[in-house]
Formats: sequence, structure tokens, C-alpha cells
Amino acid sequence: MFETIQPFLSQLSIFSAFSEEEQKRLLEKGQIVEAPAQKNLVIEGEATRGFYLFLQGTGSLYKNDPVRNAMIRFAGLEVGSIFGETSLFDPSPRSATVVIDTPCKLYVLEESVFSQFLAGESENLQLRFYKKCVEEVLEQFRRQHKDYRTAQLLLWKHVLQNPAPSSVAGAPTSAAESEKKEE
Repeated sequence: MFETIQPFLSQLSIFSAFSEEEQKRLLEKGQIVEAPAQKNLVIEGEATRGFYLFLQGTGSLYKNDPVRNAMIRFAGLEVGSIFGETSLFDPSPRSATVVIDTPCKLYVLEESVFSQFLAGESENLQLRFYKKCVEEVLEQFRRQHKDYRTAQLLLWKHVLQNPAPSSVAGAPTSAAESEKKEE
């Protein structure tokens, strides 16, 4: 089992703090499960915690759109895809729904098993793991902040190039019109 899963695990930044031997001991704590097509593996908002790795089959990740009261397909999942890794250290509810598209085999590591494993290891490993988690969260924050700033700049550029007509009677609809009224 280790030889099949370890290459995927070592690509995850939060597990890169583990040596190959530590990864092997950790992987032995998980299990392989099968899931039929059309099964909801996890549901957005539920309190389950655990890490999943697709070994066979495909799935889809959905987010709830409360405005349209619909589920929006956000991403496809295939062999090597992972989800739930942050639930190993973050007790927040699931942020998405995962639906199995074709029959799957998955490696599953429950949070409680992971916590027991980590508690039984050296403080050095615990510190390396949590340091890596903080680095990962900060990197995600930086990416999101950069994406947010880019979106704001594009929005303002669009608004300034295409001002909306004013809904107030007699109010200027452009900067040029505003300057005329001031004269």
C-alpha cells in the first residue's frame, strides 16, 4: 500500500515535513475504502473530518450556491486527487460536497487516527507538521489576497471605463459631465 500512496502524499506540502519512514508509519494507519457511483462522500457543512486520496475512479467537488439554491460543480477529481487534508488540523465543517462519479477506491485517514498518530510521535515531528500547516495557510491567504486585489483592480478599471447611468435625475453620468456642471 505504501508504494502506491506515498508518491501522492509526499507531494502534499503539509506532509512534506514527514520523513519517508514517518510517512510510511502514518499511511499504515489509514484504510482503503470503495465507494459506488453517485454516493455523497462528504457534504458541505457537515462536521466530518478526514483526508481522502483517489486511487481509482472519479468524483466531483460541488459548492452550494444559496442565491440560486443550486450546487455548482467546482472541480473534477481523479486518480491522485486529494481533499480533506486541512480537516486533519482544522475542526471547521466541510467546505464542499464530494460526489463519486464512477466507482472508486480511496485511501482514507480519519482525523482521530491522525491525531493519535501525531500524539504518539516526537514533539519535533509535531512542530514540523504544524509549522508546515501554518506555512500552507499563509500561502493560501497570500494567493487569495493577490487574487482579490487583482479582481478589485479589474472591477474598478471596468467601472471607470463603463460608468453606469445615474439613477438620480439631473445627476452627472460621467466625470466629463460632472466637470461641465461645475463650470
